[in-house]
Amino acid sequence: MAYRTRINPLGAPRQVGRRGALRQTTFLRLEKNDALLTVESALEVLLAKLLDLSNDVTEIQYQPCTIDIAHERLLLTHEALQEHRTELKRAGLKGVFYTPDLRVTWKVAVGTTIELIEAKDAQWVPDHQDEYAHKLRCTQQLLESVGARFGLYEANVRNLYRSPFASNIYKLHATKLRRQDAMGTVSPDYLDYLHHREHWLTHLSDRGESTILELAESVGTTAWAVWHLLIDELASCDLTTAALGPNSTICAVPPPGHAEAATVTPFRAALLGMRNRTWEQAHV
Repeated sequence: MAYRTRINPLGAPRQVGRRGALRQTTFLRLEKNDALLTVESALEVLLAKLLDLSNDVTEIQYQPCTIDIAHERLLLTHEALQEHRTELKRAGLKGVFYTPDLRVTWKVAVGTTIELIEAKDAQWVPDHQDEYAHKLRCTQQLLESVGARFGLYEANVRNLYRSPFASNIYKLHATKLRRQDAMGTVSPDYLDYLHHREHWLTHLSDRGESTILELAESVGTTAWAVWHLLIDELASCDLTTAALGPNSTICAVPPPGHAEAATVTPFRAALLGMRNRTWEQAHV
C-alpha cells in the first residue's frame, strides 16, 4: 500500500540538469522487499508494483547502490559510499556519481539474473549524445563486467496515470498484499480463490474465455476472488483499455512448456513494453 506525502503525483522523475528536484515522495510496501520504501516518482512506484506482481521476479531493491562513473567503482552500501568519498577528498579527486532506481532479480532458465533499472518519464529520456546518456552507458558497461545488466524504462507518466492501466495495476497489487495480514490471517477472497482455482481454470480451458462475474457466480463467490487468477498470472486480461471490473473478460494463460504458452508472462510483457529499445540499440 502506498501513501502520498506530496500533492503532485504526476511530477517528472529527477530531471536531467535538476537532479535534486523531487515532485513526489511515496511510502511503498512490496512483497519482494521487507523494507518500507521511500520512492521518488510515480513511474518508479508503478514499475515496482508491476515487478512485485510478476512471477518472473524474486527480489526487488530500491536505489540499491551508487556507481562512481569516473573511477569505475560499484558501491553497494552507504558505508562504502562514505568511505569512497572520504578517499577521494583526501586525494583531491572528484567522482561522478549515479544511483540506479531499482535492482531486480529475474528468474531465468537456469538460476537468476540481475538487472538495474533507470525509470524515466518520456519527456526526460536522455538524448543519445548528452552527458547523462554517457553516464548511463558507462553504468551499463560496468554492470556487464560484473555479470549484471542495465535497463532504461520509460513512459509518458501523465498519460499513463490517466489511463486505466495504472489504476488496474494498483488494484491488483493491493489485492495481492491483502492476501495475508501481519497476524497471518488469510483474506476470505483468497481462500475462495484457492478452493475454486482448479474449477475456474477448467472452465476457462473449456470455454476459452469468460467474464469475471461469470466465474464468480459459477461458484457463488465474489469477483475479487477471481482477481487472484490474474495476480498469479494463471489468466490474463486487457488492463489497458478499461477499468478492471465484473464484466472484464479474462482467458487462461497456458502454463510454461505448453505448446501455446507465451514466451513471457503478462506482467513481464507489460514491463518489456516500457523498455527503451531505441536507446539500447544506439549504444550497441
